[in-house]
Amino acid sequence: MAVQQATVLVVDDDPLGREGFAWLLRDAGFQVEEAGTGQEALRLTAERQPQLLVLDVVLPDMEGYEVCRRLKADPATASTLVLLVSGLGVRTEQRVVGLDGGADGYLAKPVDPGEFVAQVRALLRVRRAEEAVARQALLLANVRDAIIVTDLEDVVRYWNEGATRLLGWEASEMVGRPLVERLPENERARVAAILQTILAGTDWQGEWQDYRKDGSRLWVEARASRITDAAGRVVGVLGLTHDISDRKRAQAERESLIEQLQEAVAQVKTLRGLVPLCAWCKQIRTDRGYWRQLEEYLKEHLDVNFTHGICPECAAKLITDS
Repeated sequence: MAVQQATVLVVDDDPLGREGFAWLLRDAGFQVEEAGTGQEALRLTAERQPQLLVLDVVLPDMEGYEVCRRLKADPATASTLVLLVSGLGVRTEQRVVGLDGGADGYLAKPVDPGEFVAQVRALLRVRRAEEAVARQALLLANVRDAIIVTDLEDVVRYWNEGATRLLGWEASEMVGRPLVERLPENERARVAAILQTILAGTDWQGEWQDYRKDGSRLWVEARASRITDAAGRVVGVLGLTHDISDRKRAQAERESLIEQLQEAVAQVKTLRGLVPLCAWCKQIRTDRGYWRQLEEYLKEHLDVNFTHGICPECAAKLITDS
């Protein structure tokens, strides 16, 4: 939302005051709507969805405080910024009432034109920053990979929903605690050593078996690097973790299949050498010295079965002999 394109609703029952505020805002590049009562302000806010209301405290049908309270209580208009303006001066208790009711700012009439426009711009600028942070938080929360941020003492400062889905711990359980506390004692020294390497300036990447909250194991691919602030000072470590358990299982299955195939090929290869065969009965001598029928030996070493018949030569011989 660019400031120049923002819509501001000016609510004041005094036509001269309302027109004065509207003129200043239009001159500053804003889109402006106007209302003279609290009810009209509520209706226009729902219909036009302005980004900000300049709201007079004294209105003919209800106080500006009540208009502000209703806007902030309605989810459809709760994000609308409200700048209260009072012609009665601003006492501390009035400001407290307004801000407690959800107002985002409070000015007293007569308002300096430059201060008024600057206040409107500042409120919109803060809102843009808040919306940007909210969008980034939503994006990070929906990343399926685990995103974990720790400080220089390895204390968790950020734990996204992806980390909860992957590892089982909620953010409320991990933020504020050392990351290594979730690991078994025998793993902590290794992780602490990796952390020191990262803080020294070396990014780390690797695969390892991580631990879930329920004690189960999973294969992950992790990457970690240090975080620096605007001045270049190291302030923490950012880690990204991706579940590769399915890939590891597929790899193990593939390796097992290759091993089985190699064993089968090795068995087949034993038939390529010299096979002791009886010249009379055609039996084969095994490695242990036993004589086996040719069919049995081949069935044992090859994936074959035999059917029996009589070849033409044998059939002719049988007929002649009979």
